[in-house]
Amino acid sequence: MRITRFLCYFSLKKGKSISLFKEKEEVEYILSEAQDKLLIIPDSRNYGKEDLANVYLIDIYKGTNTVYSDVNINSFDYSYDFDKICYFKNNTVYQLKDGNSKVIVKGIEKPYNYITFASDKVIYASKTNEPTSLYRFDFNGNEELVSDTFVDFVEFNIEEDLLAYTEKNSEGENILKIKQNGKILGEYEDIQGNRDKLNEALPSKSKYWYFFSEENKKLWKVALEGGKKGRIELVNENITDFSDFTYSQHSKAENDSLLYRAKIDGNDYYSLFLDGNIINKNIGKYYPSAHLENNGTESYIIYNDTLSQTSYEDDNDTYHIWENGKDTVIVKNIKDYSGYTPYVNKFEKTYFLTDYDESKGTGTLKQYLNGELKDIDSDVKGFVKNNTISFSTIFR
Repeated sequence: MRITRFLCYFSLKKGKSISLFKEKEEVEYILSEAQDKLLIIPDSRNYGKEDLANVYLIDIYKGTNTVYSDVNINSFDYSYDFDKICYFKNNTVYQLKDGNSKVIVKGIEKPYNYITFASDKVIYASKTNEPTSLYRFDFNGNEELVSDTFVDFVEFNIEEDLLAYTEKNSEGENILKIKQNGKILGEYEDIQGNRDKLNEALPSKSKYWYFFSEENKKLWKVALEGGKKGRIELVNENITDFSDFTYSQHSKAENDSLLYRAKIDGNDYYSLFLDGNIINKNIGKYYPSAHLENNGTESYIIYNDTLSQTSYEDDNDTYHIWENGKDTVIVKNIKDYSGYTPYVNKFEKTYFLTDYDESKGTGTLKQYLNGELKDIDSDVKGFVKNNTISFSTIFR
């Protein structure tokens, strides 16, 4: 959540409200996963250069406010529970701890990985005087040389102990090397050109790690387990602008396929793919979203197309359900809907605000119920949001 111009945070202590923090500037505050700490940082960040500012860490139940000064907020990284909060400044990684900035490692280029999200809490970087080497640093200052012919780093999924990078082989050719749990999973040639940076994807509960080469216009997958462990397979080719989508985090079944958006050569619109198969060839120009639900008993895709949008800010989406090879349009011309997209129940009992008239500031309220879209009300301005699963309150 974000608030501008003035922020005042209160803590209840012995039945009284105590002011802990006041700041007259645009700020952003982040609540820890356990909801016991609050991290407050300036919101007007300018990525690409060092920007020093004060950062505040509030312990909600203790009522304490720790101020960290001269933190580079443009290279700032924190874990969900705030046990690791780090930043990069003057070729040095610092950790915020006990009211001070503790030096973790000096003399490196900017870290290649998200430090505090890495499953083993380590830093991968090149030294300033060794740009073609890749090192592994831990939080105790220990270092390990990973590669002395390093070319580029591939960002890996934050929940798995995977490491992927490219380096030069003895013939001077670029190769992709993947490690799993510290052991080499595989080395792959003819993957990358000279300018390309690889994009990776690892769906929830997937047996495969996917990566995309923009220069080669190809999508591959590598098996992480089973009899095919370490084997590489070509999934799709002649595609561009690759972006993977989200999967059910509560799935009981494994996801053996990748849902993603990409462009086919010669097509101005994005296409929606499931592995090498096209779900919908034209889903728009303005970053449509999609989700694959796999609950163990059924599997389906919910997505929207933005074909009717005339600009990125335009609200004119069409929502679909794709199941068993059949595509069904649920509702068109959507301005808003009640809460988060209800992937689990296939839009059942969801309210939609459709056919919005910008000049009047109102639209038509409809509900998807028992497989049908029903008119509920007209001249509706929008939804009043709250923290329940289904939002149904409206204002007119």
